[in-house]
Amino acid sequence: MTPDPLQEGSQQLENLCRTLQRCGFNVRSIWLQITSPINWPDTPRKNVEFIDRVIAKASEFGIALGIYTNHYDWKQITGGNISMDKVRMLWYWSVPQVGPDAEDHPNFDNFRQFGPWKTPAAK
Repeated sequence: MTPDPLQEGSQQLENLCRTLQRCGFNVRSIWLQITSPINWPDTPRKNVEFIDRVIAKASEFGIALGIYTNHYDWKQITGGNISMDKVRMLWYWSVPQVGPDAEDHPNFDNFRQFGPWKTPAAK
C-alpha cells in the first residue's frame, strides 16, 4: 500500500481491505510503503502516529503488516523510530545506482540494522 500521508491512514487501509474483500481476495498481509520523504510531512512524530494508526487498523482486520523502506527513508520520515515492535516484517531496498547497474545480489549481505529491525524479511 502506498499511503497518502496527508489523508487518514487507517481509513486508507480500511478502504483497501474492504475493496479487496468485495473482489473475493482473502488478504493475509500487506506491505506499507514508507519511502520518498519529500511526500511526507516534516514532523516525524506525526508520521509515526500515522503509521501506528495503519498498524492498528491492519490488526483489526487480522492482517500482518510489513514495512517497505530503507535506512535513509525510515530515518527521514520517522526520525529513526525504534518502537514499532508490532511490525516484524521488513522489506528493505538498498540500491546504490540506477537502471541495470542497480541490480544487487539476492541476499541480505548489505543490510544494516535500523528502526526496530535486526533482520529483514525481503529485499
